Amino acid sequence: TYQPYEQISYRVQKMKFGGSAKAKDKTQIIFNNLITINEIPLKAYDYVVNGKSAIEWIMERYAVTTDKKSGITNDANDWCKEVGDEKYIFNLLLRIINLSVESVETIEKLPKVTFE
Repeated sequence: TYQPYEQISYRVQKMKFGGSAKAKDKTQIIFNNLITINEIPLKAYDYVVNGKSAIEWIMERYAVTTDKKSGITNDANDWCKEVGDEKYIFNLLLRIINLSVESVETIEKLPKVTFE
């Protein structure tokens, strides 16, 4: 049957930034071939956890990977199916973007602390 549009898939293989390999555009995350998140404030990347922005940590951890030695594939999409929430990874990324922006804005409002 004819479908005028592709059904949205929330399956993720590997998220990446927009732009080119040399000039990444961090205001844009390509979630998959159907979904792109735009207008991400650059200040969101100032929220750092363990030496990496929380957004980049999520992007890295939620990629489908296969261990070379064992051949075991780690695919968070399988867990999404298991719990019946195909949008889990997508919504997690959106929540982390929002949390990052709000955290940075809150931290910027805190008074400066000086020690003598």
